[in-house]
Amino acid sequence: DGSAIDDRIKGRMAGDVIADPRSGEIIVERNEMITDELARAVRAAGVSSVPVRSPLTCQARRGICQLCYGRLPATGRLVEIGQAVGVIAAQSIGEPGTQLTLRTFHSGGVARGGEIVASRGRGNEEEKTGLPRVEQLFEAYVVNPNAPIVGRMAHLDGAVESVERMEDGSHQVRIINSDTDSHSQELPPGALLLVRPGEAVNEGATLAVVLDTAAGVPAIPSGADPGSDADADAGAPADALQLTGTRVIREIRAANEGEVAIGADDITVTWREDESRTYYVPARQEPLVQAGDTVYAGQTLSTGQLPLPEVLEIRGIDGLHRYFIEEVQEVYRSQGVSIHDKHIEVILRQMLRRVEILQAGDTAFLPGDVVDKFRFQEQNELALAAGGEPATARTMLLGVSKASLTTDSFLSKASFQETTKVLTMAAVASDRDWLRGLKENVIIGRLIPARLESLLEAEHALAMREALDRFEPDMPAWLAGDVDPAAAFGILGDGALGGGAGMDVIDNEFIAGQAPPAFAGGNGSSDGGFGAEAGPGAGFQVRTAEEEDELVRRAQSLTDAESEIDREVERTASRIFSPFDDEEDDIPAL
Repeated sequence: DGSAIDDRIKGRMAGDVIADPRSGEIIVERNEMITDELARAVRAAGVSSVPVRSPLTCQARRGICQLCYGRLPATGRLVEIGQAVGVIAAQSIGEPGTQLTLRTFHSGGVARGGEIVASRGRGNEEEKTGLPRVEQLFEAYVVNPNAPIVGRMAHLDGAVESVERMEDGSHQVRIINSDTDSHSQELPPGALLLVRPGEAVNEGATLAVVLDTAAGVPAIPSGADPGSDADADAGAPADALQLTGTRVIREIRAANEGEVAIGADDITVTWREDESRTYYVPARQEPLVQAGDTVYAGQTLSTGQLPLPEVLEIRGIDGLHRYFIEEVQEVYRSQGVSIHDKHIEVILRQMLRRVEILQAGDTAFLPGDVVDKFRFQEQNELALAAGGEPATARTMLLGVSKASLTTDSFLSKASFQETTKVLTMAAVASDRDWLRGLKENVIIGRLIPARLESLLEAEHALAMREALDRFEPDMPAWLAGDVDPAAAFGILGDGALGGGAGMDVIDNEFIAGQAPPAFAGGNGSSDGGFGAEAGPGAGFQVRTAEEEDELVRRAQSLTDAESEIDREVERTASRIFSPFDDEEDDIPAL
């Protein structure tokens, strides 16, 4: 793959338990982050394949879950909720592209061995490297499958029958796939064969019979051959042989269509079907297989760049994932640029988000509709729950520009391309924009929904401090933190209240407007501890009734003010960060 396994797995979350193949010792637990140390341990253990969580397989309907993204390279910690990982992915891929642009521009059109290795020329008929190749991949440009630059890929499993070189320097690769199905049956002693070896029979044809020889040896009509077509017609009943002096007690019939093979004590019918396909390899390419090689569907047969739609059709989604990431990484690695696979996976996830409806079943879709794959799954679940027929669809690969025009936000689509068409269709369909993305919120001047959890907590704390500052004149010194609460409430010495129990009394009873119960002070006196003549360790200082009423009033006002602050902060946060709690809410006028 061109890079060490530890470089590709570090910062990810393990999709399953990773163990040492020799000792069986567990190296990484499931859903545990693979740190740099653990990645080196995995490599040292000789593990060649590691299951990891990926944005490509994340089942989150909106965004990506933390575990499927893993560590944020900027912080070295698990990504926070609200982080704009899509923007980070685009920047990580686009910023090194400036280097690729310059290098490709200065070296464009250079010929090597009569082959153009980099070109920004006509359409997609020339082989591209550098930034043009990256653009070709992310825009999913459609390339003519017969173009000289397009590599050949096997469409079926089988063996290479021949590789022939033509006069013009091209090659023809022929692949044959043989599918066989055999069924053997035991031949009882004395069974009379009605077919010859190598003979083709149909399913149900009579292969042999067992005769009742108690009445003597069966007589066969003169000139008849037990294996001839005249007397042993495929599928003909045994009594059609007109055997005299005997009767048939058992028939052995073919279980499948095929060719007959007769053994010492059994008879076998083998069905064989050969499927072949010939591939033309242009002179600019070299075949990668030889006669006699075993190939599988999706295997590359020649050099050249493979068309992405064909890769998706033959290799499937997983095969496309691997090919796409490797092709992009090959361009950047050739320039010494290191990009983590997860950034490419985030973009590719959006390119594969849509499906085309083939059969609607009992859903509300129509054949040909292009819908979100999660909406497609949801509608199928509803149809199955109601006992109906689910819809069928195929995954579509859209370029980043095309994928931007399939988003649910008409504001986002209109700001990108085809503005008149997008706004007209939105008006005709009475479309709504729920302002869930970044671009649509920027357009109308709202705060984007990409707000980090840590920043929200910091803003909440800042709002609390600013709100408390407004009540500073009425704030007691013990609440502001300037004075020790024990000293502020007149608790002197260690034996007065004995720690937290006394503070509970103050919090729960005194602040609530109730006088604390009398108790003996810490000086050992038995006079109740509240006399004016009490010493320094007597407990509470003596206050007048008016002073106690004032303290109770201030404490109550602080409690009310704090509740009001909390409510104001919650209202502000909901107004800023949650523009629509319910989809039934009306959208504010623009």
